Amino acid sequence: MMWLAWRQFRTQALVAVGALAAVAVAFALTGPGLAHFYDHTYLTCQAHGDCGSVTRALVTRYSIWTHFIQAMILVPALIGAFWGAPLLAREFETGSFRLAWTQSVSRTRWLSTKLLVVGLAAVVTAGLFSLMATWWSSPLDRFQDSPFSVFDLRDLVPVGYAVFAFTLGVAIGALIRRTLPAMVVTLVSYVAARVAFNRWVRPRLESPLRLSTKYHLPFSTSQSTGVGLKQSDWVLSEQTVNSSGKVIGQFGGIGPNGDINFSGIGKKVQYFSGVGRCPNNFPTSGNAGGVIESGNTRRFSPPTHQVLEAMQKCANSFHLRELATYQPASRYWSFQWYELASFLLLSLVLASFSLWWVRRR
Repeated sequence: MMWLAWRQFRTQALVAVGALAAVAVAFALTGPGLAHFYDHTYLTCQAHGDCGSVTRALVTRYSIWTHFIQAMILVPALIGAFWGAPLLAREFETGSFRLAWTQSVSRTRWLSTKLLVVGLAAVVTAGLFSLMATWWSSPLDRFQDSPFSVFDLRDLVPVGYAVFAFTLGVAIGALIRRTLPAMVVTLVSYVAARVAFNRWVRPRLESPLRLSTKYHLPFSTSQSTGVGLKQSDWVLSEQTVNSSGKVIGQFGGIGPNGDINFSGIGKKVQYFSGVGRCPNNFPTSGNAGGVIESGNTRRFSPPTHQVLEAMQKCANSFHLRELATYQPASRYWSFQWYELASFLLLSLVLASFSLWWVRRR
């Protein structure tokens, strides 16, 4: 039975091996260059505190490869559609199940073997893709220092996604019994499940932490927005509240349009838009900042130091606070294990359903 399962799956397996080999060669040719660039250029400029041009060069040089790695998020979905959905749907559609299920091998053993062979192939394929992407991207990940932004493409969870997509495709194929519709429904269902998990489940795998800090203007010379948070932390929400506790802004923005705006600068009365009238006076001269257009280019001209200090003093007078809800970066690996276990458990449920359905029908 193992030999038969492999014979029926060998075409898909050879395609997967070819794709893995192509990706491995591409990453082997470009990965050492990226690591060398990071070690000898970026770390050097970082020590001098001047990495603007180097950062732009790093992002530009390897942008096509980062987009390619982002596209690898489709690998589990393709496994579900092309490996999982046809597994039973094709047998029903062609009528070959009548022959397969009247032999000496029972339905349970027949399907269990197929699930084992193709499921293991899905684990190996997704695991190798994830391993290569994680290795190649490690310099960029250290540079960006935002692990939760690439959570779906790194380390353990792609394996869980692949197994889930495969068993989801098998279950849908058993129900629909038509290969092409089963493939389409598998893709849609997989995307819906992933979106729902990312939005409502992952942020609550552990109780998020909360932090309340004094409000600072994003462009002030004082501490920046998000005091007490690390760049690597995953910020779920960030609200600005006034002295009475009313929410007046989100993620550093104030008011309905989310802009930080002071009106009346250079005049007798100044207003912090969306908050109220400033009790202090602003400098009567000096650049208040704003967007400057020159031909086809636009750039932001920051306010002068004196105007910035007056803006921050005005904001301080309203006793504004920032309330941040976040998951610390230290939970990254625990979240990887929680999410992997969740999708493997869902996969077990789907595989059990497929076995039950085949025996029942």
